[in-house]
Amino acid sequence: MSEIRIFINLSHNYLEGLLPAELSKLQDVQEIDLSSNNFSGRLFPQIAACFSVRLINFSSNSLEGNLPDSLGDLKNLESFDVSGNHMSGMIPASLSKCTALRYLNLSFNDFEGTIPTGGIFNLVTNLSFLGNPRLCEIIAGTPLRSCSHKIRHFSFHAQDHDHQPLRSLAADKAALLQFKNGIIEDPFSVLSNWNDSVDVCQFNGVRCDKHHNRVSQLILEESQLVGLLSPFLSNLTGLRVLWIVNSHLFGTIPHEFSSLRHLKFLRLDGNNLTGPIPDSFALLSNLKILLLLDNKLSGTLSPAFFSNWSSSLEILDVSDNSFFGEIPVEIGNCINL
Repeated sequence: MSEIRIFINLSHNYLEGLLPAELSKLQDVQEIDLSSNNFSGRLFPQIAACFSVRLINFSSNSLEGNLPDSLGDLKNLESFDVSGNHMSGMIPASLSKCTALRYLNLSFNDFEGTIPTGGIFNLVTNLSFLGNPRLCEIIAGTPLRSCSHKIRHFSFHAQDHDHQPLRSLAADKAALLQFKNGIIEDPFSVLSNWNDSVDVCQFNGVRCDKHHNRVSQLILEESQLVGLLSPFLSNLTGLRVLWIVNSHLFGTIPHEFSSLRHLKFLRLDGNNLTGPIPDSFALLSNLKILLLLDNKLSGTLSPAFFSNWSSSLEILDVSDNSFFGEIPVEIGNCINL
């Protein structure tokens, strides 16, 4: 019998108010995703009572205050993201006790001081501390200045509270830089100007929607990139076009891509992707073009895809893969295909 996954996902809404401490009563919950809302207040220390939780995503809200020391009691925690808030103070050393942690994103807050050493801070490869100008590096591999330099008392959020467009682009930059971190080879130096000192809208292959101040297109054709198709791209929630074609991306298609609700054109053809198309892709109700041909994908095609894409999908090509099973009759609902 397969494991039952218990989760709460209220992301990408307009919810507001204090982060409810009553969440701590959900001792069996495994995933809590309240990202991209307008929750405020502090992260309550009772969160440690959710001892089964594996994923916590409170990114892109208006949370403030310190990270509670009790986070270190979450022994099953694998992914923790509070990026794009107003949190401050020191990063608690207790986080080093979260031995299952594989992804930690504290970017674009106002944390200060030094990053703790030991434990997971020396082991986790998916770390992001970008956009914390009063934070300095003490471990290799983090794009922060040395702690030997004088810390300037400047806060990204200190001047006023009308920074949501900036915060959105800052979060998009963080997502793209995390994607770059997963690239092993870039033979044509396509990502050469992807760094923290360059405007994200000037990154090679990136186009921004100036009206909404979000990254709207990522187009990397014939780039021959070698690396992981990173779930960090799912944080580009304003994305309408995602084309990474004829490269050598590997891994599975992240189920997190289902949060790209504005996505219209998705091309990942000519890569080395494996596994199924995530069932959650049925949530991409605006999808017009889906090209996944010439990969190593497998599994079946979910009937829910064609039920939910019925009025949007115009082009579908998943040839040269290893899909099996029947073609869902629901494909007949796609009147524009």
